Amino acid sequence: MVKTINSHGLGLAFNAENIPVCVVISTESVESHGQMLMTASHASVFGSNLHIQCGETLLALTNIDLAVQEAFGKRLPLLVMDRATGYEQLIPTERVY
Repeated sequence: MVKTINSHGLGLAFNAENIPVCVVISTESVESHGQMLMTASHASVFGSNLHIQCGETLLALTNIDLAVQEAFGKRLPLLVMDRATGYEQLIPTERVY
């Protein structure tokens, strides 16, 4: 099953030298599908869309920012965060052209 998400919040996390180290998404930034992110296994970028595999469901985030696309092009991981529980998980990513 594919769930398309047009409203989302992705950001970049930087180290002390101001170099991006990962892309961050919080569960509350993905409309009503945030809890599905807790089961994410991997993510792929297709053009300006991010596909996150969550069990049998594919979350398709549309129109991701160019800076985020470039970060995934550098093979940076996706960090899923749930602020309510403190849960964090790094998800491997790939860029598909």
